[in-house]
Formats: sequence, structure tokens, C-alpha cells
Amino acid sequence: MLKHEIAVRGPAGKSAQQFEQALSRALAAFARRPHFFLEHVRACTVSEGRDDLGRLVLCRKLDFGNFVFQDEVLFVSPLQTVYCVPELEQTPASTFSIRVEPGEPLRISFTYREAIKAGLSDNFHVMTLRKNAWKAKDRDVIGRILERIGGTIVS
Repeated sequence: MLKHEIAVRGPAGKSAQQFEQALSRALAAFARRPHFFLEHVRACTVSEGRDDLGRLVLCRKLDFGNFVFQDEVLFVSPLQTVYCVPELEQTPASTFSIRVEPGEPLRISFTYREAIKAGLSDNFHVMTLRKNAWKAKDRDVIGRILERIGGTIVS
């Protein structure tokens, strides 16, 4: 498991509530159109549905060029999204959640959980590289979002 946070602050002149709402909308846009935020995603097709509790679920097909996979994104609330990735040949099944935690500064919490896969999950060096890549990707995505809505990364 990996959990990390990125603290952000809204632009001057925008209330904390306005910034939180703008961030929530931008994170929903990231779920719907990851190819606008991640340079290695060439395209993404999305279909929408609802779970038994009436929450929005996106079924996505992400095209990385040489590699295509499908996942599901559950909107738990306007401030929490959970990505569910099935087991693939190269990687174990996993979940990835993004949660916006109100406050000053606002904190965006990222949590990654994976099933165990021999040769991958039990390899300290490989897992360290993967965790560092996840953190860098999250920081890059938040940076791109803040370029659009205003604000800065605090830590």
C-alpha cells in the first residue's frame, strides 16, 4: 500500500469553497479525460452507469498505444473517487483512490492498494520504483489541474 498527500492552496480572490468545488470538477474531468492530463494516454473511451447505491461509475478503456486496458471509476462523493483496475498480465488487481480533504491548505490524499503478485509485489526495488512513479504522476496531474483552475502546490 502507498498513501501520500499533496497540499494545495487556491488563488487569491477565490474562496476555499470555490477552490474546493473547482478542484472537485477538475478531478472529475481527469477521470473522464485522462488523455488530457497524462501524456502517455493516447485516448480514452468512457461509458457511464450507476452502482446499487446510485453513485456514478465510469467504465473506461484507456489506450496507451502499445497497451490498452479497462478500469472502472467510482465517484464515492464529490470529494472522493476510487479507480478499480483488474489484474493484468503484467500487474496485479489494484485500487487507487483520490480524496480531497478540506482545510487550509487543502490536502489531496492518494491511496494505492494492490493484490500480491509474485516477482512484482515482492520485489522491493521494483515496488520502490513504482511508488516513486505514482507519486510523480500524481504531482504532475495536480500541477496540470492547478494550471487550469489556479492555485499552487504547497507541499
